[in-house]
Amino acid sequence: MLKDGPAPDARRFITLRAVMVRLHRAFVGLRTMLRRLEDRHEPYAEAAAKAVSKLAPLDADLQAVQSQLRLLRDELDLQATQQTNKNLYFLSILTALFMPATLVTGIFGMNTSGLLWTGGRHGSLLATGLAAGSALLAYLILRISGFIRR
Repeated sequence: MLKDGPAPDARRFITLRAVMVRLHRAFVGLRTMLRRLEDRHEPYAEAAAKAVSKLAPLDADLQAVQSQLRLLRDELDLQATQQTNKNLYFLSILTALFMPATLVTGIFGMNTSGLLWTGGRHGSLLATGLAAGSALLAYLILRISGFIRR
């Protein structure tokens, strides 16, 4: 269910679990009342015993469904966490790649005298090459160190 199709809405699982909890409480209360009836009122003992024996499997089924819903909810949370981690990983790599280029751009964007390549004809091209080269160097370092996977 969680593997093939789109992920179901987690709120529906929360709602279903709440319904199962309320039903379980009702079954427990009904079973307790029937056991008291069975113990205290002799004429109704046989009917109460039958009802208790029929309610026990239903209550067990409710608890099993509630347990399955809890497991499904945990799986949904795990999938959401994995997707968030993938997104954060991508953003971290992107930030690491653009950080050196941003530094170079920031330095050459200052309005100060005496900056490297400001007097030359190809200063902008050289600064762009330095920014691209620094981003490429950052990529190679991340790739060699194992942070970027194929």
